[in-house]
Amino acid sequence: FRIRYLGGTSGTGGTVIGTYVTSENGSFTVTGLKAGYYICEEVESDGAHVIDSAPQSFYISGEDQDIVTLYFGNAPKGAVLVKKVSASDNSPLSDVEFFVTTADGAVVGDANGKFVTDSAGSFLVEGIEPGTTLVIKETRAKPGYLLDDTPQTVQVKEGQTVTVEFRNQPKGGVLVKKVDAATNEPISDVEFLVTDSDGNFIGNANGKFITDSAGTFTITDIAPGTTLIIKETRAKDGYLLDDTPQTVKVKSNEMITLEFRNQPLGGLRIIKLDSVTKKPLEGVQFRITYSDGSFVADEGGKLSSNGLYMTDANGEILIRDIVGTLVVTEVKTIPGYTIDEATRSQTIVVNPDDLQTLIVYNVPAGGLQIIKSDEDTGERLR
Repeated sequence: FRIRYLGGTSGTGGTVIGTYVTSENGSFTVTGLKAGYYICEEVESDGAHVIDSAPQSFYISGEDQDIVTLYFGNAPKGAVLVKKVSASDNSPLSDVEFFVTTADGAVVGDANGKFVTDSAGSFLVEGIEPGTTLVIKETRAKPGYLLDDTPQTVQVKEGQTVTVEFRNQPKGGVLVKKVDAATNEPISDVEFLVTDSDGNFIGNANGKFITDSAGTFTITDIAPGTTLIIKETRAKDGYLLDDTPQTVKVKSNEMITLEFRNQPLGGLRIIKLDSVTKKPLEGVQFRITYSDGSFVADEGGKLSSNGLYMTDANGEILIRDIVGTLVVTEVKTIPGYTIDEATRSQTIVVNPDDLQTLIVYNVPAGGLQIIKSDEDTGERLR
C-alpha cells in the first residue's frame, strides 16, 4: 500500500509518506502520523487476488488514542484447467501444445501464450482476473492423433477454476501384407505406391513403401475418413506382378489389414533327344519368344542374344520365372541330325506356378525313323 499526506484539507495529490506491505495476518500499522487528511491506496496484490483499486481517505485529528482502521477487500483471481483426452477411451494425452490469449489477443502466461499438457493430460492457467475471456487453441497434437484446432473460449470466474476439455480423435492405419498365392508364405522386397483419393502421396518417400522380411508394411498416422489407394509397382523376382489397386477407408484408432497375393511365375524345360536312341543332344539351338514376338529374357533378367538358347550336356534348356504364351522354334541342330519340320516351331502356355516340359526329337541324318502314333490324334506313342 501507499499512503499520501494531503495536508489540512481533503483533496487530491499529496505527499507520499511511505509504502507498506501487509504481514501474515493481512495487516500493517503506521504510527506517528501528524494531524490532517490522508489517502491510502493498494498498489500491488499478492498475485492470486485482484487489486482493490479504489483508494480510501481518512483524517487524523492528532489527539491521543486517535487510531483509524481501514478495510480493503481483495477478490480472488480465477483459473482455467485445460484437459486433453483421447476421444476413443478418455485416456489423458500428454505433450499436446496450446496457445492461450485473451479475447483482445493479448498472450497469457510467461511463454508467449504457449502451454503444454503434462503427464495427466492437463495444464492450469491461473492468476486471471475474473470476467476475463480466454481463447484457447490447440496448435500441436500428440503423434498418432488428429489435431483439433477449433478454439474454445471461456470466461474466468472469481475464485473458481473452470475446466475446459479438448478431445483428440486417434488417427488410423493400414497394415499391408504380401503373400505367396500358392503357399501363403510372406514375400519381402515388394514395392507399392500409396496415395489418397486426391492423388497425394502418403508417407515420406513420395508414396513408396516396401515390404519387410515379414512381407508387410504399415501406414500410420492417417486421418480417419481418408481413402487410401494402394498399388503394387514392383514384384519380387520369381513372382507375377499384381498391379490391381486396392482402396481402403481409414477408421479412427483402428489398424485395417489388406492382403495382396502374388502368383509364383512358372518355367519351361526343353529336352532335345535323338529320336532313335533317346540320347540327349547337346548344342541344339532354339529361339524362344513370347506370342507378341518379344524375346524371353535369360537368367538374371538380361535379354539373350535375340532370344537364342542352346541345350546343355543333358540336352536341356531350363528357363525359370516366366509366364505367358511362348513360341519355341528350333533354329539349328548339331551335325548328323535333321530338324523335324513338323515340330520345328511349337507354341506352349506357361501358367503361374507351373513348369512345362517340351520334348523335341531330332532324326539322325541318313537313317530310318519309325514313328508310332495314335491314328486318331496323331500323338506319338512310346
